[in-house]
Amino acid sequence: MRSNITGIFFLPVSLKGAKPWRNTGDKRIHDKAVKIVMSILRDPSKGLGNPKVVKELKGGWCREIDKDHLIMYWVDKNHLTLLDFREEET
Repeated sequence: MRSNITGIFFLPVSLKGAKPWRNTGDKRIHDKAVKIVMSILRDPSKGLGNPKVVKELKGGWCREIDKDHLIMYWVDKNHLTLLDFREEET
């Protein structure tokens, strides 16, 4: 599915989840997260980070930044909502 996304929204919790990466200066995680968001904008269901449907959240997806971190997002028509940047639960 090719993207027609015209707007991006960040939930406050998503920014809170990304804050530790900024504070520690982990540029590698930050840079990969930016690349993944750009990939989501191109195509929400394909691309970097191994996109997976989140069954508990209608329209929800997640992608891996690395083995320990992921991005959760929701796509609705022309809008992308970044729900959370978090460490994966084991």
